[in-house]
Amino acid sequence: MTIYEDEKYLSENKTWHIEDSPWKAIQILKLINEHDAELSISDVDTICEVGCGAGEILAQLSNHLPNSINFFGYDISPQLQNMWKERQSEKIKFICKDFLTSTEHYDILMFVDIIEHIEDYIGFLRKTKNRGTYKKN
Repeated sequence: MTIYEDEKYLSENKTWHIEDSPWKAIQILKLINEHDAELSISDVDTICEVGCGAGEILAQLSNHLPNSINFFGYDISPQLQNMWKERQSEKIKFICKDFLTSTEHYDILMFVDIIEHIEDYIGFLRKTKNRGTYKKN
């Protein structure tokens, strides 16, 4: 069991960094706008954040992107389910499971501040490279 699955991480990070989410969402929106030539947001149906934490980045993005987009957040921490209740909607769904055990494919796949928490991050990136349509190298 990891510190994210038991209550250790939550006990040391009560807000799960929600306060940083608006800034992070703005940075993501800037990236999307900068790459509009190769990525037309009107062609995007799904956005997924792996290691979504409390889900506030997805909530922020859903307020600024077209209503036609569905958002998905994966995290392995069962403690987040209470935080997700405040953010889930018809447009935002949360899944409490290891993303690597799923097979779903998304238009945009995001890893926001999680790579440093993954021991074999190169292996993780190799396993997920074909799970998203749009990629920024």
